[in-house]
Amino acid sequence: MVQWRLDVGHTWSGDQAVLEDTPSLQLEVRESRVEIQIQAPWRRDPPPPGPARALEGLWNYEVVELFVAERFPTAAVHYTELEFSPHGHWLAWTFCGPRQRSGDDPDLEFEAHRDRDRWHGRARLDLDALPEPPWSLFAAAVDGASSRRRYLVSHPLPGGTPDFHQPAHYPPAERFRVEPRPLEAAYRHTSYQVDRPEGPLTLRIGRRHEELDRWLAQAGAWDWSFLTAWNPKSVPTAATANLEAMKRLQERLSADRYSFVAGTGNPDHPDWSPEPSVFVLDLGPAAALTYARRFGQHAVVQGRRGGLPYLLWTEL
Repeated sequence: MVQWRLDVGHTWSGDQAVLEDTPSLQLEVRESRVEIQIQAPWRRDPPPPGPARALEGLWNYEVVELFVAERFPTAAVHYTELEFSPHGHWLAWTFCGPRQRSGDDPDLEFEAHRDRDRWHGRARLDLDALPEPPWSLFAAAVDGASSRRRYLVSHPLPGGTPDFHQPAHYPPAERFRVEPRPLEAAYRHTSYQVDRPEGPLTLRIGRRHEELDRWLAQAGAWDWSFLTAWNPKSVPTAATANLEAMKRLQERLSADRYSFVAGTGNPDHPDWSPEPSVFVLDLGPAAALTYARRFGQHAVVQGRRGGLPYLLWTEL
């Protein structure tokens, strides 16, 4: 597994953006698939027309963009432009030379969720749909209307007028590479038990669970989250404090009118203790991150009917 993280933290002129205004993208390559996770402020610009779908002209709306280019082209540089909207619209185009579309556009899956003033997106596509590695990477975020249009970038590019199609100036991907998080192995080597009235289900990150999908369909639910308030920031905490934190989490979920059942995170490692948790129905990723941060958790296990459970990091 290889990961890269791009923070879109500069204005077009090169100034540092306000930290709270900074979108971020994380790329992860695992075997033959690429997953892209986006966390960004939601500006509440007017949405693109129609239902969520691939949409030409998406750059005229509130978007986060990612450019993936081949690092050592033998002729005209090949690169891919991916655009993502907080309303679930997307665009995926390939180029052979600046602004020279090749027409071999990739297929991708994309979903977006909004919560208060932030949104979260998740895209997946085949590795061979992108240019041949090694890569150069560049990301941008655009929002606002007409004269108040704002352009943020991960890395300053030449020119006085915003022009993202400069693949020769994208930084090498190595600049953005991140090492796997120390806690990731612990999360992945854990079974997540859901205590349904019909009987328990055991979930694992990255594995499909058809029985879970059937149960979610019966409940009319799509999104789900596996949350805990146990051991904030992964620091062993007294049982009385952990129980009180779990009580507050459940009271908060009930006040927000979420349905949930009890669960337990059962580590594979014999020296690690199980953690009482809750499995929450119809809690989307953006809201799940809000809860996880509030209760001091480094990550939350997230999923959607028909998809694979995955990790969302809170960046605490």
